[in-house]
Amino acid sequence: MSITKRVLIFILCLFATIFFMSVISTLVSPYVFNNFSAGTINNIIYPLLFTLGLFFFGIFQGLIKYLANKKILAKNTLLLSLKIGDKLNLTERLWYYSLLLLIYFLPAIRSLSLQYITISRIVLFIISVALSELLLRTSYNSIKIHFLRQGFLLNGFDVRIDIPLEMVNSQMHNETIYYSYKDIEGYLMYPNHIDLYLTGNKGIIYLNVDDETQRQVMGILVQQKIPKKKF
Repeated sequence: MSITKRVLIFILCLFATIFFMSVISTLVSPYVFNNFSAGTINNIIYPLLFTLGLFFFGIFQGLIKYLANKKILAKNTLLLSLKIGDKLNLTERLWYYSLLLLIYFLPAIRSLSLQYITISRIVLFIISVALSELLLRTSYNSIKIHFLRQGFLLNGFDVRIDIPLEMVNSQMHNETIYYSYKDIEGYLMYPNHIDLYLTGNKGIIYLNVDDETQRQVMGILVQQKIPKKKF
């Protein structure tokens, strides 16, 4: 996916998130301001609203990319589909962790005062981190590699936050986009898995395979003249 499309998707998701939060805020404000104290609103309601907005952004961005990739998949001949076998790395978690940290503790960071670190903020922060971890793991487990005639596609409901900046993209591995077979610089084959090494810093795709799927993957790699990587 080109940087232009990524920027457009990011902007669309950002405005959609702002609209979503505005609607939620408009709907609940009369009830909230009439039934809760200022302390509760500042320490619980506002952080929850921004947390909801963060999750909405990730889910909405993942949905748009998933639907765009489904169109690519429908227009191409599918040879083989496999679930990727690797796990999330720390970098992919840091966007959620960092933004949640700002949501719940920005007043304390800004004022350098511990009085803004309340029990309610700490508890909500821990719950939000746990929910983000569950969301990330569930979405990442949905990602599959689809081998096509002219290339391959990584697709799934990927809620990792995609910031369209060059230095950030270089850290995001196994991005859910369409790749050319030229993006595979080499592979290593093991008894029960195959590792595909992508060019640059795009990552390594780990494929858990049995004898039959190993034979099929190897047939595609040989046909595309992808070299075996040297140790």
